[in-house]
Amino acid sequence: MRTQEEFYTLFERANVYILASGIDTMYRGVAISFSKRMKRTLATTTKHSNGEYTITFSERLLEADENSCYNIIIHEILHTCPDCMKHTGEWRKLANVINNKYPQFDIQRFVDIKSLVLYTPPAYKYAFKCKDCGKIVKRRIKSNFVKNYQDYRCGNCHGDFTPISI
Repeated sequence: MRTQEEFYTLFERANVYILASGIDTMYRGVAISFSKRMKRTLATTTKHSNGEYTITFSERLLEADENSCYNIIIHEILHTCPDCMKHTGEWRKLANVINNKYPQFDIQRFVDIKSLVLYTPPAYKYAFKCKDCGKIVKRRIKSNFVKNYQDYRCGNCHGDFTPISI
């Protein structure tokens, strides 16, 4: 797993690749941040009303291999180019420029997180079993169902639930 400082170095190198391709970005007005909360998304780019950008990366991206990091970083930096906030038109054209110039990269509109990151789905904390049919219901968070399971009925047989250990 790389550190955030090592990731910043990858970010700087990615921008060199982009500039060497003849693409002008708004890179100079970009702030970078990391989020522990991003689980399904690897990165997002936000354009602020003052024209500056913030790229937020999931901390899970720190676990990915270097080439995958470059793909995501370049993808997000391309969003800072004029008319490139969406994945159509100009953004697609610029992604193709990078892909053609650097065959080691594969800049795509969508990347499956499971293929990039050492994916571990969140663990279930709660489980309940129907007393009648044996159906098991699992939950990750302390939802209303977890708090008041006795008020709910099984969708299969309308039986009562009982908590079980995982």
